[in-house]
Amino acid sequence: MKTVIFDIGNVLVDWDWMGYVNRLFDDPKAIEALNRGYWQNELWREMDRGAIDQETIHRELLKSAGEYKEEMQIAYDRLGECISRFDYAKPWIKELQGKGLKVLFLSNYSQYLIDKNPDALDFTKLCDGGIFSCHVKLIKPDLAIYDLICKRYDLDPKECLFIDDKLINVIAAREYGMQAIQFTGYEEIKPLVDEMI
Repeated sequence: MKTVIFDIGNVLVDWDWMGYVNRLFDDPKAIEALNRGYWQNELWREMDRGAIDQETIHRELLKSAGEYKEEMQIAYDRLGECISRFDYAKPWIKELQGKGLKVLFLSNYSQYLIDKNPDALDFTKLCDGGIFSCHVKLIKPDLAIYDLICKRYDLDPKECLFIDDKLINVIAAREYGMQAIQFTGYEEIKPLVDEMI
């Protein structure tokens, strides 16, 4: 193994959507409206793909909120509060690099979210490179994004270990030719990674 490729959300950063909206609002109907607006359509995926301009996204979210436009606006403006870096992220990256491995990231991530909380992503500066989906107009599990990272960094897929919390993305990485494991928690997965590298 020569390269470890990390997903970001729920692997190196905590994406706590429900905790976030419950901290902001105590009205279950408002929270239901926010969940519907963000997750019961393709809008979020297209944000990650970088295929829709931010003005359109904002307009569509507000439209979806019905009578809860004010709550949607607050949640949208403060979205960066939904994310926090896991304490183990930086030490884990450094430990892997100390063993002679290249460490990259490959994440479905929107530019809006990058801009809203850059501090949560400060570990990316330690990495040897990586790809945010919004910058390349591709999202996992499209095999093209795995192909792109391998070509960009001159990687042999067979020498890469890909780690992602979503099984569909893990399966796609395996289909592309990488070794891949589903992230289910640091304490559980780190020993498995240590064995594989």
